[in-house]
Amino acid sequence: MKRIYAEPDDQLMELIVHKANNKGITRNKLVLEAIESYLHRNGSEHDGLRKDLDSLSSERDSLKSELDEEWAKIRQLRSELESQRSH
Repeated sequence: MKRIYAEPDDQLMELIVHKANNKGITRNKLVLEAIESYLHRNGSEHDGLRKDLDSLSSERDSLKSELDEEWAKIRQLRSELESQRSH
């Protein structure tokens, strides 16, 4: 088995120890899991989030347009009502 050496700073080392203890595994196991997770990730997760964001932005813009139209209708009706009251 090949070895890889890295020297994390004190803050990162504390975080590794804390997370490993919380999971009940060794630091080595935690680091291996993190590396595997990173390597198995591909751009699809990022792409999926980007598509979701774009979709939500589009939906927000559509809803804002609908809301603006409804407000315009309300203002028009209010104006008509005030006009009828004044006659």
